[in-house]
Amino acid sequence: MNELKDGLLEALKNATNIRNLKPDETITVCVFGGVSAVPAKVRVAAKPKPSVSEDEADELQVFLADRENGPPARGTIMTIRVKKSDVDAFAQGKLSADEFRTKAAIIAYAGDTGGWGGWGGGGGVFGLTPN
Repeated sequence: MNELKDGLLEALKNATNIRNLKPDETITVCVFGGVSAVPAKVRVAAKPKPSVSEDEADELQVFLADRENGPPARGTIMTIRVKKSDVDAFAQGKLSADEFRTKAAIIAYAGDTGGWGGWGGGGGVFGLTPN
């Protein structure tokens, strides 16, 4: 996840080209990740014949996950929010990558991605929000 954050922060240098955005206004990047595995009950679905050795039986067992009663699958949402003035300073070399990272508000949490990334891929939304 750190590589993704670093890549997004580096890409935010390009936001310096956004016109008509005041220095105290913010740029928000939202990334919607795929659904992660959810806890599931596991049970043996097929048992081997009695003539199979114990070692072979372990290899032949088939497991199924019962997710009907489990919690709903949830994706990961990450947001990065930075001030336009900090983006400009980073793009001009006045802030190092580490300094820019400390000024960025980065939050990642499990949530309802509303279909974004539920198929295992990812998507993103870029937004501008006044303070």
